Formats: sequence, C-alpha cells, structure tokens
Amino acid sequence: MVEAINRQICFSLATAMPTAPPSQPLYLGDAQAEALSELMQVFACGEESASLAFARLGDSPLPDAARHGLARIADEELLHERLLRGLRGALPAAVADRQLRHALVRFYHGMAQADFGLHLASIAALDSAVCKIIATLLAPARILTQEPTVAAILRRIHRDEAGHVKLSRRLAAELAPGNAIGAVAENARLGLVDVLALRGAAFESLGVDAAQLFTGLARLPDGLFR
Repeated sequence: MVEAINRQICFSLATAMPTAPPSQPLYLGDAQAEALSELMQVFACGEESASLAFARLGDSPLPDAARHGLARIADEELLHERLLRGLRGALPAAVADRQLRHALVRFYHGMAQADFGLHLASIAALDSAVCKIIATLLAPARILTQEPTVAAILRRIHRDEAGHVKLSRRLAAELAPGNAIGAVAENARLGLVDVLALRGAAFESLGVDAAQLFTGLARLPDGLFR
C-alpha cells in the first residue's frame, strides 16, 4: 500500500519529491473519502503529465524569460503532484482501474503538439478547466469546503494553476497560428470531459452535479486567448 502511494499513477517522475502526508487527519465520511480517492487518480495523472510537459517546454528554444517561467511552473507541478500523492495516502486506497489509467495516458499523450504554441494552447485550456473543477468542488456549502486540509491543498493548486494559465495562454497567442488555437483548445477540453465522465459518480458523491460541470468544461471561457 505505502509503496503504491509512493509511485506515480500514469507517468514516472525522476525528479519527484518525497511523499508528505497531510499534517492533520481528514474529516470525511466513508463515501466522500472514497469518492475523493477516485478523483485523486485523475488529478494526480494530470499533475504528473504537466510536470513533464512544462519541463520539456522549459528546454525549448524560447526567450529566457519564457523558459524560466515554464521551468518555474514545472517545479510547481511537481509540488502539486507531491501534495496529491500525500493526500492519496490519507484516503482509502482506490481500486485499480486499468480502463481509467489507459484513458488518461492516451489523453495526455494525445495532447502533445509539435508546435510549441499549440501545445501551450492545449495546456492553457486544461489548466483553466482545472481551475473551474476546483472552484466547483470548493463552492460554498460543498463537502470539501468543510474539510480544511483538502480545501487548503486544492486552493493552493487553484492559485498556482491560475498563474499557469496566464503564462501559457500568452505564449500560445504569441507563438501559435491564430486560426488553429481554438480548435486545439476545444479538443483538449472535450477530451478531458470524456475522461472525467468515467468518474462522474465520484463528483456526485461530493455534491457536484457532474452533467452540469461537464457541460461547462466543454466550453472554452470567452476571451481565453485574447
């Protein structure tokens, strides 16, 4: 069990930080703890993929300021992965789901774009989706809002991801063909919804209307790349 938590779920990270369990116990009912554990598989894979993607982009032939910004984001994604790994260790062990893992790996591999700008456009679309998911999970009176340890971790991730969106979308707008950005970003959002649908019941257990959330995620925010 401990060995499994100390490993990544979808992508191996050579530079992963040691697991750090939450300093306080979690106060969740059994059903809610199990639902959050299921969602952690999805969130963790996203952080693993993001840390690798930003590390690669940070080595790209871009201006120094952009490369340094992307390298900083890669470090933040590693921290997020560590926080989520520690959280997984404090939750009931999720049943191994090979279908979900394969779907996640296919999705994140499919996100890769040869064009730096388009790759950043897809990342900006996903990171903005992460912000929406966390904001929904932490809406007033929601279950996770009442759990201080989980809420603190998710709020930290939300704050960082909002900053990631700002840099990624700016670079995407500067580097990518303008007529291709929208389609790439929309495809990323739709692919994410397809994967999240495999965990719709977990969202419902945490007080979230999954259908409503997925409908919102399928639409790009107005002005994301303006």
